[in-house]
Amino acid sequence: MLLSEAVEEILEKAPNHLSMQSIIRKINISRDQLLRRFGRETDVYQINLIEGESMYPWALPKGGIQSVTVNGKNYPFSYDNDISRSRYYYFLSGLIGLHPTPTECVIGGMTIFYDKTLSPLTVEDLDQEIGFDRDYDMLVVYGALKTMEISNASMYYSNLYNQLLDDYLAVNTEPEHYQIKLEGW
Repeated sequence: MLLSEAVEEILEKAPNHLSMQSIIRKINISRDQLLRRFGRETDVYQINLIEGESMYPWALPKGGIQSVTVNGKNYPFSYDNDISRSRYYYFLSGLIGLHPTPTECVIGGMTIFYDKTLSPLTVEDLDQEIGFDRDYDMLVVYGALKTMEISNASMYYSNLYNQLLDDYLAVNTEPEHYQIKLEGW
């Protein structure tokens, strides 16, 4: 769904006197909450390792990092630079650091898996997709509507939101995998 279509849906369902910027801000909030809670997408970022260099630039949110691998080995996060660990990554002044320090140059040697973040939509982005699952983009609309409306209308949109969310989760949740163990007879 395009942003312009989402705005039109909101205006059709709840004519109000909110500015376009306010409606788009509510769409952004609704979309970002849904993505953060239920629709995480993973992006991958690779950094070239430099011999003797332990610190590398990192501008994205630290909390969005899912895992870090260096030359194929998983590096856990350390808050306190615990040097008793054999390997870990840490943050210092907007940089991501590695312990131990790389001993050779490796192109794409550090791979960071992190939660994809979307840029906030603006009035100039009316011809852009809102950035949520196309089959369930009305979740974003209902999420915005339930915050804009009051009393019965808010409850109505909350119910629609919850029903569609249940459907979205049912479709997008992977079933649990059970392992059958054979008993010795």
